[in-house]
Amino acid sequence: MADSFKLQMGRILRKVDGRAATLLRATALETLSRIVQRTPVDTGRARGGWEVAIDATPPDSSDVDASGGATIARAAAVITGAKAGSSIVIRNSVPYINMLEYGGHSPQAPAGMVRITVQEIRSIVDRAAAKAKREG
Repeated sequence: MADSFKLQMGRILRKVDGRAATLLRATALETLSRIVQRTPVDTGRARGGWEVAIDATPPDSSDVDASGGATIARAAAVITGAKAGSSIVIRNSVPYINMLEYGGHSPQAPAGMVRITVQEIRSIVDRAAAKAKREG
């Protein structure tokens, strides 16, 4: 009887962990995608500068990506490895990224990229939760 309970609890925990991981990955990918697409484009360096890591500081990037597609694909490959309880870190090491975010230096993103996305986090999580529920 104790073994049966233990097996049942193990199945429940795996299902919960799976849903939590799906929620985490979907939230991170949508957040990163919005930030990248909102990043102003001149040369594409700022947009290509977004990097992601799991439970670590992301590496510096000197990529140029005017469309943002390659940056999002690169991040998605990393995010796929996230497990429930992981920390996903999004960073941009381009020296002028703070000026773009806070300085109003670009008419393409006068209110920044990250700040706007953070204001939308509730709707991003809600969409990710609906996706996790469908996939669970």
